[in-house]
Amino acid sequence: MNLQRATTFGWALLGLALGLAALGICVGSAGFENLLGPLLNPLRDPEQTAMAQQIVWDIRLPRTLGAWAAGALL
Repeated sequence: MNLQRATTFGWALLGLALGLAALGICVGSAGFENLLGPLLNPLRDPEQTAMAQQIVWDIRLPRTLGAWAAGALL
């Protein structure tokens, strides 16, 4: 019974960590809808899609992963 409880708790923590990482990638001055729209509909406006991808891959993802790595080192 204890092993099952620990496994469930571990999966819950992993899900929470992934959810918070996704939230960290989405939060910023460009806004969630400004990033999600071009990524889900890439044929709409190529310039806006390229800008959204650059914001996510060059700014927000490294910032979020760096924060998680710094927290893990504590």
